[in-house]
Amino acid sequence: MLKLQPGEMLLPGQDLLITPGENPPVRKNMLITNKSLINTELRVQIRYSYTDHLNPTEIYDNEIYNDSSALAKYISIVFAPNWSYDSADKCYHYIYQGTTSVLPSLVSPDSFTFEAFESITLRSDTLDERYSGASFTAKLIFQAKQSSFVTWETLGTADLLSLSLQP
Repeated sequence: MLKLQPGEMLLPGQDLLITPGENPPVRKNMLITNKSLINTELRVQIRYSYTDHLNPTEIYDNEIYNDSSALAKYISIVFAPNWSYDSADKCYHYIYQGTTSVLPSLVSPDSFTFEAFESITLRSDTLDERYSGASFTAKLIFQAKQSSFVTWETLGTADLLSLSLQP
C-alpha cells in the first residue's frame, strides 16, 4: 500500500511509486507472479473512496476507477504495459505478450512475474492548497478464471493507497 510516513512530504506530480531522496531512486511497484499450472485469465478492478471536502455532497464510496472517474481528476493511475481496460466489466485485464488474455500454464516450479503499474501520481493541475484535509483511499480486487465457461473468482484484495492531504 502507498502510505506516507510521518514527516514525509508529497508533492503534486510526484510519482508515488518512486521513493524520493534515494540515489538511485527506489521503485516500489507491485509485482504479480503467475505460478498456475492451468491456463489462466487475470483481471483487476480498482475501487476508491473520496469525499470532496470543498463540496461535501460529493461523496464517492467504493466507486470503480477508470481514466474518466472522479478520482482520476486528482490521482493518475497508469497501468504497466500489457494491461487493457474493458469498459464492459470495468476491469483492467492482463494481456499476455500483448496478444492474448490467457496466461499460459507453467510447469512447476516455473513462474512468470510482471508489473502492475507504470506510475501513480498526484495531478498537479487539479490539486492545490484548497484540498488540504482531503482523503483518498483505493484498493485492488484481483480476479482470475481458468476456463472460458467458468465465472471469475476473487483471488484477493490489496490496499493500493491511503492518502490524507495535510495543511
